[in-house]
Amino acid sequence: MKKFTKNLLYFIFLWLFMGFFSLSANAQQDLFDTQTAVVTEKYMNFDFGDKFAVKAETDFVYNYYLLDFTKLTSDFQLGYFLELISKTDEVGIPSHGINKKKSWIEADKMYDEKYILKLINTLKQQTDDKDNSLNETNKANWIKNKYKLNK
Repeated sequence: MKKFTKNLLYFIFLWLFMGFFSLSANAQQDLFDTQTAVVTEKYMNFDFGDKFAVKAETDFVYNYYLLDFTKLTSDFQLGYFLELISKTDEVGIPSHGINKKKSWIEADKMYDEKYILKLINTLKQQTDDKDNSLNETNKANWIKNKYKLNK
């Protein structure tokens, strides 16, 4: 009887172990992909209205926020905002490429939507404030020093 119990426990362990990897493999397939043609087409002409960021998609791990980069009025603002975003722990930019019109930001679902939208809008306001506090020469120097551009 002990041998039967031992084999049964081994079988249950093996079954649970295999089930875990099966779930993990399926979970990877269920992640939202910002790069698909369907997603690109769906959000190509998205109307943000007066909003800078909106929660647009979700999967079982992340909430995805679409940002209207047309509301960043210069290369300085774009670069400064991206630097601020990169310093946060709450959000990340999926590896899909960024264009000057829109970008995706992902946040773990443990963060409340209102909290993330407030964070994004606060960073946008900090970007506007910095933009307003610098003259064009200082902005150009910031870009040059930050990105080692030679103009």
